[in-house]
Amino acid sequence: MNTRLAWLGFGIAAVLHLTFQLLAAPTASALSQVFLAPMLIAVVLSSRLPSSPLRNWMLAALVFSFVGDMLPKFLPAWTEIYIMITGFAVAQICWIIGLWPLRSRSLVIRRRWQLPIYLITGMALLAACIPTAGRFTPAVIAYAVMLIAMALLASGLGWIGQLGGIAFMISDALIAFDRFVPWFELPQVGFAIMATYIAALGLLVAATVRHLRPPTRSPSVRPVESRQATNDTGVSGA
Repeated sequence: MNTRLAWLGFGIAAVLHLTFQLLAAPTASALSQVFLAPMLIAVVLSSRLPSSPLRNWMLAALVFSFVGDMLPKFLPAWTEIYIMITGFAVAQICWIIGLWPLRSRSLVIRRRWQLPIYLITGMALLAACIPTAGRFTPAVIAYAVMLIAMALLASGLGWIGQLGGIAFMISDALIAFDRFVPWFELPQVGFAIMATYIAALGLLVAATVRHLRPPTRSPSVRPVESRQATNDTGVSGA
């Protein structure tokens, strides 16, 4: 599949899913959601990136995002939260492992003045959710730590990756608030969760593909170099 067609497929799936969210069409919404991660996998594979740990861990993260999106649709409702936490937690771990070599380019090393913003956000999320999380408290704490770590490391991919990490933080924070904070009410919260989730996946994949894509040489470089060499030697073809 052509990379542009894969991106187009992702865009169509995203628009359809968000439209079905607004129309409160659960069956159509669930069906369209399962196409999101596979279309991004198609984007990565069609980009023909050189094999690398980051590329492979990105693909693994997308696979487990697909698991988190799909399996709850076919299993009993009481298992949904367990499958979601497991699938997306493993996806976050894959992102962290893949992005770890880029830590010297990220907020972990550079622009450290932004670190407190992420840490305060994580602590505020935990402070709001832990009192009512019950038996999910350990999972909430562990997931919050992984989420902040992934978002920080994603900044190593540049501003696009940083936006992707922030979008993931917003999406997962909305999920946590919606499930564990009794006073939290947001109209169309499902739409907001999925809009930020879709943006996060798309931005992270776009940033990673951009980072891994080999630089292209302009075909005009060699002739210019040849003419320069001719002029330097004083040899003329006339």
